[in-house]
Amino acid sequence: MYQKLLFVVTMWCGITLGSQASSTDCGCLGSLPPGDHVVLVCPQGDGPTLAEAGAIITLTYTDLPGGQPLSGIGPAWSPGGCNGGIVWCGANPTSDGPTDANGQTTVSGSFAGGGYDTEIQWLIGGMPLPFCYEQYVPLVLVSPDINADLAVDIVDLSLFAVGFNSPPKPYDPRLDFDGDGTVDLVDFAMFAGHYLHGC
Repeated sequence: MYQKLLFVVTMWCGITLGSQASSTDCGCLGSLPPGDHVVLVCPQGDGPTLAEAGAIITLTYTDLPGGQPLSGIGPAWSPGGCNGGIVWCGANPTSDGPTDANGQTTVSGSFAGGGYDTEIQWLIGGMPLPFCYEQYVPLVLVSPDINADLAVDIVDLSLFAVGFNSPPKPYDPRLDFDGDGTVDLVDFAMFAGHYLHGC
């Protein structure tokens, strides 16, 4: 049986992004423009939830022939980011549960990890799906654990210092924790709030 997966990312500002699923194409983006799709990830897992960041992911499963919703599928789980820049603490993040009667499930919690990536990958398995799908959601994950060693320490502070202030220094999206297109005192305050955090 052929299946399809449609995902929708609903942003706080009301913008909706959607795409057909693909089991082969990554479609990685080198970077995304600043905006509401930036989510802070911390090794301690104390960053904002996706719901608080206005970036709840809704996954919808239907079959191709009739477009009927597939309930009881999942939960979906994420092995990491599209560009390999995200490292998780402990268990990989999963969706909030299996699909409901409408074939939908959401991802709304917080993530525990470090690094930076411009897309997050979701793998979906379980019956009646015959194999896993891969889908990449355009969502910027940024962390005060800049070097992705699962500890926010002096190494990360030195990396942050190299890019602070921007402008006039060149813009480094890994350091823009609030996603406003600048690296400033707000970003430093966000970094300081997670300093010495680890898994």
